[in-house]
Amino acid sequence: GEFDDTALMTAFGRAGVGAFAVPTAIEQEILGTGDLVVLGRAEEVRIEYYAISVERRLTHPCVLAISAAAKAGLEAMGSGGVVLPGDSANELSG
Repeated sequence: GEFDDTALMTAFGRAGVGAFAVPTAIEQEILGTGDLVVLGRAEEVRIEYYAISVERRLTHPCVLAISAAAKAGLEAMGSGGVVLPGDSANELSG
């Protein structure tokens, strides 16, 4: 099947209804109960996350902190290609 919800997909996996892919970022959380195991890794597979804002630049201190932490975490995992609003590569002209 196809799932848009990680929690539902995990529930099916825990019930023994097949195998499923999990992003490395949440692997330890999913494996935490000890009833699931890693079958393998697909190093070439990447997942992209988008944060959409009506403002051209992020200005709220909490949003800036979340964005910086997310960028650092993704870079630490080696995801590469992370571009957040305010990065020179993502500046909007006009």
